Amino acid sequence: MVKQKFLSDILDSHPENGPALGFLSADHKETWFNWGEFRTRALAIAAWLQKEVEAKAPVILLFEPSTDFIVSYMACIYSGNPAVPVPVPKTLAQGQPPENLVRIIGSCGAKGLLTSDMIAPALPLINGYLAKLGLSIKSVTAREAATMPADSFKRFQLLETDIAMIQHTSGSTANPTGVLLNHRQMSYMSQTMQNVVGLTKDSRGVIWLPHTHNTGLLSTLSGIWCEFPILCMSPITFVTKPVVWLETIAKFKATVSGAPAFAYDLCVKMITEEESAGIDLTTWKAAYCGGEAMAPNTLRSFGKRFEKNGFSSDRFLPLYGMSEATLLVSGHLPHTFPLTEHINGREIISCGKIIDELEVAIVDPETLAPVPDGTPGEIWASGPGISLGYIGDPEKNAATFGLAIKGREGRYLRTGDLGVLKNSELYIVGRLKEVFILQGRKFHAQDIESSIKEAVPQLQLAPFLLVSIKEASRECLHLLLEIPEVAIPLVNQAAPMLAKLLAQKHEVPLGDIWIIEQGGLPRTDVGKTQRFKAQQMAQDEKLPFIQKIKTNSVKASAPVAAMASEARAPQSSAELKSSNDAIAHEISKMIAAELGADHVDLQQPFVELGLSSLTVYSLSGALEKTFKLTIAPTIFYDFPNIDSLTRHIHGELHPESKSVDQRLERKDFQNGESEDIAIVGYACRLPGADNAQDFWQNLKEGVCSIGEVPTERWSKSKYYAPLPAQIGKMYVNRGGFTLQSVKNFDPQHFGITPTEAVRIDPQQRLMLELCWEAMDHSGTYPRPLARLPYWCLGRH
Repeated sequence: MVKQKFLSDILDSHPENGPALGFLSADHKETWFNWGEFRTRALAIAAWLQKEVEAKAPVILLFEPSTDFIVSYMACIYSGNPAVPVPVPKTLAQGQPPENLVRIIGSCGAKGLLTSDMIAPALPLINGYLAKLGLSIKSVTAREAATMPADSFKRFQLLETDIAMIQHTSGSTANPTGVLLNHRQMSYMSQTMQNVVGLTKDSRGVIWLPHTHNTGLLSTLSGIWCEFPILCMSPITFVTKPVVWLETIAKFKATVSGAPAFAYDLCVKMITEEESAGIDLTTWKAAYCGGEAMAPNTLRSFGKRFEKNGFSSDRFLPLYGMSEATLLVSGHLPHTFPLTEHINGREIISCGKIIDELEVAIVDPETLAPVPDGTPGEIWASGPGISLGYIGDPEKNAATFGLAIKGREGRYLRTGDLGVLKNSELYIVGRLKEVFILQGRKFHAQDIESSIKEAVPQLQLAPFLLVSIKEASRECLHLLLEIPEVAIPLVNQAAPMLAKLLAQKHEVPLGDIWIIEQGGLPRTDVGKTQRFKAQQMAQDEKLPFIQKIKTNSVKASAPVAAMASEARAPQSSAELKSSNDAIAHEISKMIAAELGADHVDLQQPFVELGLSSLTVYSLSGALEKTFKLTIAPTIFYDFPNIDSLTRHIHGELHPESKSVDQRLERKDFQNGESEDIAIVGYACRLPGADNAQDFWQNLKEGVCSIGEVPTERWSKSKYYAPLPAQIGKMYVNRGGFTLQSVKNFDPQHFGITPTEAVRIDPQQRLMLELCWEAMDHSGTYPRPLARLPYWCLGRH
């Protein structure tokens, strides 16, 4: 057994000076802590936690990529409060309730929250939403907490069995699953990382993986464990410009850095010979790959592409693991070329040998008996790195951590992954559990399928499954649907909406919808559909297909479709920038390549194409490189289809070519060359008044617009209680209400379908109406303002 040490003891033992932790900003500026500064700041935050948060209560860490995250994490280690890293909910920027964050707070019983100055403005929203559910939490920015004197922290003896972290498994949105890890397991895995990757004091690391990702976090902590400097950067920086990752490795002379397999593919795809010229990767000795299986083609193409930069394929370290095993189950030794085997007709790269003190068995998932060496089966693991289990879920713990193998003693972790052990090497051949891994991110099938059922109630009783199919070098998510042929028109109509839903809610692109003959999906003896078997049959095209419906196919009229598909490819960079046709061709080609489609409709909104945020950042970087313009990822929202984006880019490249109407519009509305007259329009919705005139009349007459809560909002008999602090009850039954006319919303006026309108937040519908009324009141006709940076300011 590895000799146990606490991470806090390790940090205490490091000298004051010497670079410890740095961060590379989007504008390529580095900020650094030395070991003394790192330790002092962590102890100061720990002192705040010790004073303000009850002992051993979990603390949420809500940070964008920054050094403050890892400093706050170490503060939790010092104070004995389990750290709970959580990704920043995208809903915060939209002013919407952070439901997933609140679920995590409730499920783990967190009593503290540390965050950054950037996220701090959203704290009232978070606290307000918690208050509605009867929850509360002590929240503070790391900067404010760090003002506590570091020497006010009262040291005490940690126990190896104390919980160090609650790691929420990625991809779970409906019911966040928290994995409990104690200090012994964190120390064991830190030591294991040192042994497997070959880390020493002379190592230097570059990390862009999210800090909420277990590989990103443990890779950063390995710098503390082994006393070597780590330079972090944002995942967005990498996805937008992959070359920055390699440039940073070269400049920092990093010896260790890694990523999921898709990142290596992205480098080969996006980095030009011109960009990579002069990048020296000779110091990069360990290029680990985890989070998803590495394809042989990825290994070979990256190695060949960057061989002239000093990289060789024997630097690759394929790893296998998961949060439930703290991080690693197996790993490849450095400086040895990864082995490959042909299994079931596929060439598969080994994920190395099983790590020390861990036992792995390959088990028949039906009989729960071990299978012979070289035979595929489910991977089960047991040993010191295996988690204590999921927080507050004894049933799931019993099914995942509490199983025995026939003929063997002890309990095993059931990974849900399929693998082969051959000559002591572990090969991953697939997944049994209902989780998809796309571009290094996990998605739970049930979460996405629940969203589909909510969006299309007619599918509630229809058998359907999401499956992940390997196509070329990418995984694609497809929907297998058993319905009668008469229902196919309904699915055709719903397909674009489903693609849009999955893109917005889950950030996952939906491929095709495959209509299967009734009874065609494989089932168990009791009639339950079998996802893994269906996935295998779909991959081999052995399912009884009726029709394949493409969710991202061309839906334009013939002339528009012809423009997208027949535009001649530009022959030079000058020609590329010379015409709308050439620009549209290039943009269409880029997006089609990302989607795996033949071509893309110029008029189809990007939001319906299933572009994830990762894809949007990648595309914006590609457009910036191609057209030599500064292009922000928000351009896909400002110009929501290829047609409008093409005209915008052409206008930026050739300002003189803008139409007379465009120049007049910009002159009239932006240059302010007319007289200095402010034309002010306003509109409002207030309790008892749907417009300013009614509001003024109520003021003059002294009308009170406060009344009892309408019965259509909630039942007074069911929810009202005169005494406060009763769970599930409200002690207030009066208020002012402004949305009486929300059902009168006219979606077609705004170019919105009735189906889409039902799913729009009522406040957003109200904002649309008020913006239109305000512009109308000012005497401005809104239509000509389309695509202009014109603002309506509102107060909620």
